[in-house]
Amino acid sequence: MKKVFLFAGTSFSNYQYNRQMIQYLLDALICMDLGLMTYGYEGGPVGDILNFAEKKRVKLISIYCNEMRHRHVRSRKFSELQLQCNNLIEQKDLIFSQSDMMILLPGSDIEAQTDFLLMRQFMIYKNQLKPMAVYNVANSYEHFSELLKMNEPFPYEDLDSKLIIESNPWKIILRITELSQRLICAKH
Repeated sequence: MKKVFLFAGTSFSNYQYNRQMIQYLLDALICMDLGLMTYGYEGGPVGDILNFAEKKRVKLISIYCNEMRHRHVRSRKFSELQLQCNNLIEQKDLIFSQSDMMILLPGSDIEAQTDFLLMRQFMIYKNQLKPMAVYNVANSYEHFSELLKMNEPFPYEDLDSKLIIESNPWKIILRITELSQRLICAKH
């Protein structure tokens, strides 16, 4: 089974269309094992993702967050899940080794830069780039590219082969569906 890690920004589910997008996203990942990464006191759309995942055939394998007081985490029993409440970056060895694909759903305009910079640390980890889809809700491709190159040279010139950036919510769902199907069909 292929594993995808979904990074959910802290305010992604503030708007109804984003909540609907999460449902379609889980449909696109129906044959994948899902690992969820989140952070912050409320943890963004974790509750929505958990609720939708329970109704679908998406197997939630792990949750990473940095707040034990997280209300959605607190309200459920996670005996069957690998719940890590440590810093996401401290867990990147395990997260990166487990993932076949990563999806980034950034939060609001203010949070988007933090989300991108955090995910950048996963993207350049051990000089590898995982297949990744980014719902670019607030920023242009040029702005995102500049964030990737910030502080140190980004070791990839051709991002298009593995990095999908879309600002249209329905296009990103289609691209994620295509990417997940390619991963599922891959022999290795």
